[in-house]
Amino acid sequence: MGDSKAKREMGLRAICIAILGWVLSASLVLAQALPEMPPLSERITPQVLKALFPEADRFEVLQDGGPAAAGVYAGKDLLGYAFSTYDVLRAPGYSSTPFDAIGGVSIDGHVTGGVLLFHRETYLMNDDRRTGLMVQFLGKLNGLEAKLGALGGLEPGFVAGATISARAMRNGILEGAQIVLR
Repeated sequence: MGDSKAKREMGLRAICIAILGWVLSASLVLAQALPEMPPLSERITPQVLKALFPEADRFEVLQDGGPAAAGVYAGKDLLGYAFSTYDVLRAPGYSSTPFDAIGGVSIDGHVTGGVLLFHRETYLMNDDRRTGLMVQFLGKLNGLEAKLGALGGLEPGFVAGATISARAMRNGILEGAQIVLR
């Protein structure tokens, strides 16, 4: 009887070690699978800039040692800042892979919108309808106060079937805006 109990315990240990090894190797693969993002200056395209600050005519990446951000201008007037959730927070979505949304925040502390550039969200990939809803959802962040829990805009449930992703992206933009303003 004692031998079979010992064999069972050894078998369970072997299974636990195998599972732990699989989890660790999967974590390493996921960590290595994060994309190398181009510099912020290349991700803020004219289309992204217009979506966040329609009146802007240029931006300048800040070199002040703070979070990666760019000052956005109309002539000589500083309108606000553009930033990347990937650079500022590495905020993960539902898939646990960080997404890259470029957000805008005005000088007076209000979000000017968000443009999704990269994600690995299972419920958005290859789904044009949900992706379109996410684009609308992020665009409606315009005017929200730059802080977590800000009220207004569309509810995350607007992106039906990808509510957790929508909530993560909204929070990433709101929190990123707050960090950049500080």
